[in-house]
Amino acid sequence: SETERTNIVILAPGQGPRLRSAKPTALPSLPGPSSLAPPLTPPPDLTPGSDWMKWVHFRENQVTELVSELCERIHTRAQVRKTRVLASAAFFPGYAKERGRNPKFQDWAVWVKRGYLDFSTPMCYSPQLPGLEKELQEVRAVHGGTPVACLPGIAVGKFYSPHPSLAEQSEVLKKTGCGNWMVFKHETVKAELDQKQGAK
Repeated sequence: SETERTNIVILAPGQGPRLRSAKPTALPSLPGPSSLAPPLTPPPDLTPGSDWMKWVHFRENQVTELVSELCERIHTRAQVRKTRVLASAAFFPGYAKERGRNPKFQDWAVWVKRGYLDFSTPMCYSPQLPGLEKELQEVRAVHGGTPVACLPGIAVGKFYSPHPSLAEQSEVLKKTGCGNWMVFKHETVKAELDQKQGAK
């Protein structure tokens, strides 16, 4: 409802500490705290250079700068202590296609291409096998030619919707050339394996 939305007025992005002197820009309503991610009303202007996309770019930069700073701190402290600590991040595939509509503002392809991370764990949680294959192909393509290792994560069991079995998803992982991967989560994987053991 309209009572759950908050009108936001921001200052023009990209001016760093001088934001206070920037010209205010009114933007569409964003979801309120009680709403996960409903459609924006009216739909945002996705035209490059629009006020909305400038805001999106600003938010993306904030997240990217945080990732960069955290990874740098991790690597610096590891060198000082003469130990090996790896920096990683988990994110959802598909952001590039949803840019301007996705509220996460995680431009993760930049993190990979700039080499901020040592490895990533993209959350390839599509509930359909064709969707999973597309997600895996996307993340592998972005990681290609970079020093960042890719360990995709898959979801097994019932969450918002049932996911294919571990065996079925394993075949898709092999098909797309993923030699190393992760599974979310222990309880659902154990339940599936226990069910198979009980059927024998």
